[in-house]
Amino acid sequence: MAITRLWICLAATCLGSCSMLPSEFNLSPLYRHRLDQQGKVLEMDLVWPLIHYETTAAGGSDFRVRPLYRRVTEPDPADISLPPQAETGQQQAPTPL
Repeated sequence: MAITRLWICLAATCLGSCSMLPSEFNLSPLYRHRLDQQGKVLEMDLVWPLIHYETTAAGGSDFRVRPLYRRVTEPDPADISLPPQAETGQQQAPTPL
């Protein structure tokens, strides 16, 4: 009976603690993650170095299951927005036809 209660308490602690993890959490080599200011995942490792995920500087992602699989994605050009001309203070020259 006491062992059952102990397992229930451990399970509840594990499930509830995920929302209280810090922005950099390290249980190497089992688990590690790093978050940015908005709480998005910058980097995560599971059973390091086997499973690795990170967000690239350009906004894409890099996912690896070493040595079997690797997927690198780049951000969609339609999602990248340039600042309007009024905010930059620059004017473009008209393009010749």
